[in-house]
Amino acid sequence: MIPVQHIELTTAAWEGDLTERLALPGAWDLRQCPMDGNALPPLNAHALRRAVQEPLAGPPLRELARGAGRVCVVFDDLTRPTPASTVVPHLLAELKEAGCADVRFVSALAAHEPMSRRQLAAKLGAEVTARHPVYNHTMYEHCKDLGRTSLGTPVLVNREVAESDLIIGIGGVLPYWWLGVFSGGGKIILPGVAGRESILNHHELIHRARAGDGPTIRQVWANMAQAARMAGLAFLVDFVCGPKREPLGVFAGEPDAVYQAATDFAAKVYRTEPAPESDVVIVNTYPQETQIAKSFWPVHASARQDGTAVVVARHPEGVSHVHYLTGRFGTRYGGPNHPSDFRLRLGKAATVIFYVA
Repeated sequence: MIPVQHIELTTAAWEGDLTERLALPGAWDLRQCPMDGNALPPLNAHALRRAVQEPLAGPPLRELARGAGRVCVVFDDLTRPTPASTVVPHLLAELKEAGCADVRFVSALAAHEPMSRRQLAAKLGAEVTARHPVYNHTMYEHCKDLGRTSLGTPVLVNREVAESDLIIGIGGVLPYWWLGVFSGGGKIILPGVAGRESILNHHELIHRARAGDGPTIRQVWANMAQAARMAGLAFLVDFVCGPKREPLGVFAGEPDAVYQAATDFAAKVYRTEPAPESDVVIVNTYPQETQIAKSFWPVHASARQDGTAVVVARHPEGVSHVHYLTGRFGTRYGGPNHPSDFRLRLGKAATVIFYVA
């Protein structure tokens, strides 16, 4: 019998969060590269409640909400690991204390496909979707024009959001390794609940920044924060999550201060040492299995010349979610930002194996 060794990976985010056991040759010199925050304990309900009740900057939510007629909570979709359901009850408790009876929720889909009722319940909790109005954002209509940012981005924002008396955001901080920045912060508004023209402009600014022909990536991110302020985002909750989507850090309060604190923490938690010159690099795309390119950095950092990359992306929705701007909708055409010559690039790896069955 040939000796084997096993590794366990989590797959199928939001679809059961399954444990996958892979058998590898026993003779392999196996090195696992967990992120620095891998062993941190998840936050309990008390810590989550305290984060909401005692914001790190700005007034408490119950003070912000006092006298507000309509409150809108904007939340990210299932392409993000944010466990919004763990914090929503604490937000609702604060809003109830402030006397707010009209609380509705809008998904920050940007250019993604709408969420089903089952998916909305998975993100927010079944009780929330049963008791409160919950709406999918559409970038194509029902957006209010709030002017332009200093970079010229048109700020078109979902009408349900823009016409609310108080706007709350729930998002997550994740590394964008190819941009050198983190998600989260004002991204919940732009592109989250923005109109088509706003999102197209945002993507164009990113492409120009990467090409060195325009604003820097930092300026583009500051542009998002400015758009969020123009929309009236008053209170933000940003998560930093662990390897199984568990909350390791939750930061609440004034949006700009929250984003700064969350990214400072994320830079420490997500830091991971690569394994340079590896013959085989196995990459688990969880918890963003429908956006697999966001998980390719270990191959670039670790594979030797002509090495092998194994990309694990086991998810019932497949390895590519719908994106109306960058998606492919025919043989040689797609959305307005779809590159006709798009290819997956995995650094020095000569062989790429996708494990998706």
